[in-house]
Amino acid sequence: FTARYTQDGGQTWQVITTTTPNTVLGSNVPQLNGCYLKANGTGFIGGTNAHVSSVSAAGVATSVSLSGFGGSNAVVNAFEFTDANRGVLVGVNN
Repeated sequence: FTARYTQDGGQTWQVITTTTPNTVLGSNVPQLNGCYLKANGTGFIGGTNAHVSSVSAAGVATSVSLSGFGGSNAVVNAFEFTDANRGVLVGVNN
């Protein structure tokens, strides 16, 4: 998959990461539902199976562990950050 960002309303797009999913995520690649990319070229990607990864131009880091959130039915849908340290994750934890 590829994560990209724009700083000009979508006229041009810069690649933040390109990776072959199974080289980083293993054979059980989640459905990716949401991402949040920060202006400094880093961000987060989330999806099914409680998947949350940090991303940067260097690639996809190992999964981020969230306290109290997990399991095969947990789904990450979206992220939003209010500043460099505070963020909100929207999902379902069945």
